[in-house]
Amino acid sequence: MKKFIICFVCLLFVFLSIFTFKSALFAEQNKSSGYAVISSQNCYLYRTPTLSESYINKYFLLEESYFVKVLDQPNDEFYQVEYMNIIGYVKTECIDFVIETPINPYLDYVTLDLNSKQDVPLLKSPNGKYDDFNILYPLPSSTKNLVYLGKISAVEQEAYMGNIWYFCTYFIDANTQATGYIYAPYCCNISPINKNSEVLTATSLSSFASSISLFNLSLSTENLVIMFTTIPALAFVLILSFPRKNNKAINYETE
Repeated sequence: MKKFIICFVCLLFVFLSIFTFKSALFAEQNKSSGYAVISSQNCYLYRTPTLSESYINKYFLLEESYFVKVLDQPNDEFYQVEYMNIIGYVKTECIDFVIETPINPYLDYVTLDLNSKQDVPLLKSPNGKYDDFNILYPLPSSTKNLVYLGKISAVEQEAYMGNIWYFCTYFIDANTQATGYIYAPYCCNISPINKNSEVLTATSLSSFASSISLFNLSLSTENLVIMFTTIPALAFVLILSFPRKNNKAINYETE
């Protein structure tokens, strides 16, 4: 039993040491807060990490000079990010990692009002379809202070009125909200959108990308490798720790 406990503690120590080493190496090589500044005027928040430029694959255009929180890198072209509680993807060339954590990473409560003689539906998709599947919530024509998150070019719903849609949040009550698209011509009194004035220290994207994978593997793959090598080792120790049955010698007596 004592032998088993010693082996188990040693394996556990090795297992935890690997994760600790990976975390320390990652932090040391990156020297990044995990946030990245939007450095392009054409940086979209995508729904999937694919190169489809259809509006169906985009949430909205991100404002240059603001920040995203990077969560993962699914492929060479995209990072998975979080922006104002929305998880999506941005192209790797559109952001620069920063060392410090920004104080105000996102747009600071930009609002707009409706400018319509009739109620306007908040839509799931900026495709202009007013059907039960696409309507999130009907907005009264007197609605004010919708929270603006971004804009996107999509379907021109009415001739000669453009194809811009706003991605907004509407607070139904204190505990309920709905986020979707409103056709821009139906809106007015949008707050000024100023550039973020925070100046933070940039760090290399190439350094970050190379340190995401230790031994040229993704973090998730590395963790699987560690798990599938540690568990069999632990099972082997358990097998060795089981008491062996002693074979009793059979003595034959000759008369």
